[in-house]
Amino acid sequence: MEGQVRIRVQESGGRVFRVGVESRRPVRTAVVFEGRSPDQVLATLPLLFGVFRTAQTVAALEALEQAGAQEPGPLAGPARRTAVAAETAREHLNRALLDWPPRLGRPAREAEAARLFPLPDRVRGALFPNGDPIRAGSGDPAPDARALDAARAELEDGILAVLGVSPEELLGMEGLADLQAYLGSAAGEAVAPALMRKVLDRGWASFGRAAVQPLPHLEPKALAEILAADGDGSFAARPGWQGRAHETTPLARQRRHPLVAAAEAEWGPGLLARMVARLVELAGLVRELEPPEPEAPSAREGLGPGRGLAAVEAARGRLYHYAEVDDGRVARYRILAPTEWNFHPEGPLAGGLSAAQAADGLEEPIRLLVEALDPCVAYSLEVEHA
Repeated sequence: MEGQVRIRVQESGGRVFRVGVESRRPVRTAVVFEGRSPDQVLATLPLLFGVFRTAQTVAALEALEQAGAQEPGPLAGPARRTAVAAETAREHLNRALLDWPPRLGRPAREAEAARLFPLPDRVRGALFPNGDPIRAGSGDPAPDARALDAARAELEDGILAVLGVSPEELLGMEGLADLQAYLGSAAGEAVAPALMRKVLDRGWASFGRAAVQPLPHLEPKALAEILAADGDGSFAARPGWQGRAHETTPLARQRRHPLVAAAEAEWGPGLLARMVARLVELAGLVRELEPPEPEAPSAREGLGPGRGLAAVEAARGRLYHYAEVDDGRVARYRILAPTEWNFHPEGPLAGGLSAAQAADGLEEPIRLLVEALDPCVAYSLEVEHA
């Protein structure tokens, strides 16, 4: 999957007066699945989404299972969510290890990122030691608890290196006093607290603040009808719900945590609150790497025979897959990705940059804000001075 997010900003005197945000990602790639069998779709999909293949695969599995009226075993759903959690943690760590050190004049920590890159595969191997069931209607996993413990310990070590404190210590922080003590402690030289301290010192904590409109629960039948009719990809390219652009980000998911809520109350939903939310989410993901517990089948809102819609909370937000299967072949397939919500022309980046200002230059805080929202493709930034 190639593409780019293009951001154009016009400023005068350190204040933004016009913003343009355009996602140029290909949103109709899923048409390649049409005419194929579900097994062929699941075999092809990882070739298109190499980095985010766990979330994409889980969404595809569940959409195709619904379309085929197949029920996964009681451990399958929890195991899949555990695998997605490992991928989400890896992606959050990548941002901290690769993007953040250069913002502090330090080299990117490429060796550590490379060592952690296979973490999702190791977790999948621990969950499905008898073979990863990449097919609809697959049976239950048989988790290897020892291998899962080893993967969790590896993740904890990676998080400790970024945070300077354990995941549990960060999750136990509840307010501004805890945050300030953390940033001023010996742990403050770790990359995450050091970058947050820079954001505070440069007066960027509130930069990019905009009203947060978290993506609500989307009624499945209504969304399925919209996606089924979206043959040209216009909705997938610029999605909205009930006339609004929404966001699906770590801040939208984590804003009820006391530390995130305190940061948002003090500085608004801007750069620092988004950074804190990502770190809180990262720390919490360690708890997800536990042997899955069986769950009872959930009541599904039926879309009718041969149709399925799945939602997965992935690293960059909520991912939807929609499938129609007829006579053993995929007749229609759609993917609605989080990037198009978060980088919508009226979304959180555009709203946050409208009237944003920084006395000592706009480019660096803008890049930090873009990276906090985290597009899944490269982005270009043009800052024009009036």
